[in-house]
Amino acid sequence: MIEQQISGYVEACKVKLGPEAGVDETRQCLAPAMELNPEHSLVMEMIHTAQMHEEERKFMAEQKRATDAKAARGAAHYQKAMSIYKKGQLAKAIAEFEKFLKTPYPRSESLKDQANRQIASITKELKSKVDFLYDQCKALGGKNRYKEAYLSCDKAANEDPGNSEVKEFRDRMHSELRREMKAIYEDSVLEESLGNVDTAKEKWKKIMQENLDFDDYTKKARSKLQKYGVDF
Repeated sequence: MIEQQISGYVEACKVKLGPEAGVDETRQCLAPAMELNPEHSLVMEMIHTAQMHEEERKFMAEQKRATDAKAARGAAHYQKAMSIYKKGQLAKAIAEFEKFLKTPYPRSESLKDQANRQIASITKELKSKVDFLYDQCKALGGKNRYKEAYLSCDKAANEDPGNSEVKEFRDRMHSELRREMKAIYEDSVLEESLGNVDTAKEKWKKIMQENLDFDDYTKKARSKLQKYGVDF
């Protein structure tokens, strides 16, 4: 008689609750059966099944949260690369998009397609910009306008830090400029030693105007001018 009652309660709960019921809900439904025999195999089996389903749902929910978080990080990474591009940092943007592509973000197929298109577009844009600056640099160098040539090549090198050809030409322009500044500075020192301080000052001012700010001859010329109370 008790066996039949327990079996009836269990079957009724299965119909009422279905397979998605939680442990607490299952225990509550099985309360009449548990009063008769809390350790009955049918009761224990149904509670155990509810526990397994509940743990599985929790696991799946955690997996979904983790996947959602990774997908969100992927979207944020893509936006970071786009933000770098919008700042005009083309080479850095390409590197960031490539880093994004190498990272296994979930649900990122569409963004990765966009990233590949961005890389192709930005690479073309970068080449055009660097080629323009480099051509400008070479043209200025051909006119012996070494400071302007250096600055143009330096812009190209900053746009594309891995471009060794541009860097080598930039350094050559610096060497040519230093050769000119050295000659002017040596003349200025000679004029100073002969007592022609005003002539020497003009040469130092010329160096300050025509040389690069960071170059040693600029620093030497500034020091000489300061010696004679001239701020430049």
